[in-house]
Amino acid sequence: MRRDHAPGRAHGLLWAREAVQSHSTRLGMAPPDPFVLFKGKNVNSIRLRVRINPAGGWNNGADVLNEARRAIAQGQRVMIDFHYSATWADPAHQTKPAAWASHSVALLESDIYSHTKGILDYLKANGVTVTCVQVGNEINSGMLWPTGRQGQWHHQLGDAGPVHQPGLCRDQGVVSVGAGDRAPSQRP
Repeated sequence: MRRDHAPGRAHGLLWAREAVQSHSTRLGMAPPDPFVLFKGKNVNSIRLRVRINPAGGWNNGADVLNEARRAIAQGQRVMIDFHYSATWADPAHQTKPAAWASHSVALLESDIYSHTKGILDYLKANGVTVTCVQVGNEINSGMLWPTGRQGQWHHQLGDAGPVHQPGLCRDQGVVSVGAGDRAPSQRP
């Protein structure tokens, strides 16, 4: 398979699947490792979602590091999907994390940059090479609502992350993902 082709999987809810699979263990059956299964299906890239102070710690830096190491052990590339939220982020949900709720646009720009850099530095310091970074998730209608709704600082906040920060993601590809048939916002 070509190295530049990335048949991949999003793995943001791996923890939930594995919690269910633990039932198999109680029944005396060993649950299969999803990363091994994906490798057997020629999946060479894994997209891991990272959130800000998520409930239960799922999709925080430590959780992402654990999953990234497992993916790399199977020869899979790692893409980090920054949700810039403590919960789900999609076209109908782009809620600011509680820690950022009262922050001004200028402070949100700093938050985005610091969070992105912090996670990437943390992963790199722990031996994880990130090959691609996703800025937000399905951000057609903005991010970090209500401040960053489409037309209200949307581009400025999106640019605070990896896209326009020299050196922040120089080693990774950067993508922006829109939702379904809605046209994603375009930046030059």
